[in-house]
Amino acid sequence: MPKVTLVTMTWAESKSVGKRVFHYYKTAAGENKSKTVHHFKKEGTPKSTIYNIIAKGCASGEITYKSKPGRPPVKSSPKTIRKVEKAFTRYPNASVRAVGR
Repeated sequence: MPKVTLVTMTWAESKSVGKRVFHYYKTAAGENKSKTVHHFKKEGTPKSTIYNIIAKGCASGEITYKSKPGRPPVKSSPKTIRKVEKAFTRYPNASVRAVGR
């Protein structure tokens, strides 16, 4: 029996693969599902994933993804990073919670 491995992708990777598969299906493969599956199986993408992407694309006409749930991440400014570094160098035993105030 072949060994089954679980491959997990990040949200961005999944979105990228979905767009690539459907674009290939519409342009290079001439809307031929088996040709598309054969092409992406070589890259290691599961067959069921490829068929699901194609079905989703054919139903709506394009591949769209919902935005990620939750609050968007905030990038710290260089000034904030310097302040946090300074606080930890002055008080190495300070907790993250205390420095964050």
